[in-house]
Amino acid sequence: MTLVGEIRQIRSHLKISPAQEIPGVFVINDKNGTVLGDNMGLVSRLAKVRPLIPVDPDLVPPGIRASVSEGYVSLDIAGLVDVRMEEARLKKEVEKIRQKK
Repeated sequence: MTLVGEIRQIRSHLKISPAQEIPGVFVINDKNGTVLGDNMGLVSRLAKVRPLIPVDPDLVPPGIRASVSEGYVSLDIAGLVDVRMEEARLKKEVEKIRQKK
């Protein structure tokens, strides 16, 4: 369930409501993806990810990725994050770091 934690961290960092469903594409590593594959429904429910049809890993649409050894999920956050607010937040964060030096 590490992937659920990774997705929740992304949500928290980008201030996306835990109740908001995010579209995402799950890509499973062939070697040891059985655990993720068998539990994809549970991961989707716990992390509030609306799974999109799995595609060829080379054709996964752009998005923020949460990775684990079994594979990853690419989250489509377009329209869920206010880019201007995020840009302003990042600028403030950079300024704080510069002031600490």
